[in-house]
Amino acid sequence: MTKELKVLIRISKWQIDQTFRKLRLLEEEVEALREELVELVDQQDREKQITAEKPTEGGLTFGNYTEAVIGRKRAISKEIEDRALRIEEVREELRLIYLEAKKYEIAQENRDSEEKRRIEHLEQTRLDEVGILSYIKKQ
Repeated sequence: MTKELKVLIRISKWQIDQTFRKLRLLEEEVEALREELVELVDQQDREKQITAEKPTEGGLTFGNYTEAVIGRKRAISKEIEDRALRIEEVREELRLIYLEAKKYEIAQENRDSEEKRRIEHLEQTRLDEVGILSYIKKQ
């Protein structure tokens, strides 16, 4: 049974590592989306400035461009929200896996300490027996 717990602990640690990787990837995706959103806003500001400088050339297409940018911003914001929800789900999954791993670790510690107590008791019994035999021989 002790080996089974050690295997379960090892599997739980592997699951924790995999879930952490999944969480990091999602957080990196959110960060990339936020950077894309900032870049989109910066690009829109540059286009706005160009349109202000050359209203006859840029004014004709700026409205359509702005609509496309607004649509893209909404899409990116939606993706960020979706990823944020997924991050919360993965964090909950990680919490549950961690709790399960902790149960196995505590059970293993309890078994180890029980085994240690059993061995110490056996050693003490042997020492007592040696002491009694030694006492009997002296008499």
